[in-house]
Amino acid sequence: MTKRTFVQIQQQIAELQEQAASLRAKEKSGAIAQVKEVIAAFDITAQELFGRAARAGRTAKTPKAGGAKYGDGQGNTWGGRGPRPQWLREQLESGRALEEFLLNGAGAKASKPPKAASARKAATKSPRSRQAVKRGGKNPVRYADGLGSVWSGKGRRPGWLNDAIESGKRLEEFAV
Repeated sequence: MTKRTFVQIQQQIAELQEQAASLRAKEKSGAIAQVKEVIAAFDITAQELFGRAARAGRTAKTPKAGGAKYGDGQGNTWGGRGPRPQWLREQLESGRALEEFLLNGAGAKASKPPKAASARKAATKSPRSRQAVKRGGKNPVRYADGLGSVWSGKGRRPGWLNDAIESGKRLEEFAV
């Protein structure tokens, strides 16, 4: 029996980890497909599947004025504000596009190209931004999404910007 070196064992571990990752991805997609079939066959809702315990400790956040903007046809909805829900993140990771989940023409407003506006005009979209302008523009708006969300570039990046960057966009695309 030959003795293997540390380097040989490390290489073998790396190869096995790659194989494991590949198998996991293949098996995961099959498992997801099976679960989706069962959910569709029995018309199972998220409430039935996870019950109230899954939502314990969280407050129900309902989108303002207009209701849900995105939905998957299985009872899951999202108003388009705040962090993306888990069901939507999973769908986007699997390769689907956000536009596929738009409900009843909800994207008509979002599909219009944003109007060209100065940083000062965009800064008046939220109360905090208005305060910044009143103080002499200490924190002018440098990034905006065209839907009313803005960021000065100072402090932590806001959730809407983190979500956009995670979905493949670049920070420069939001520069005002």
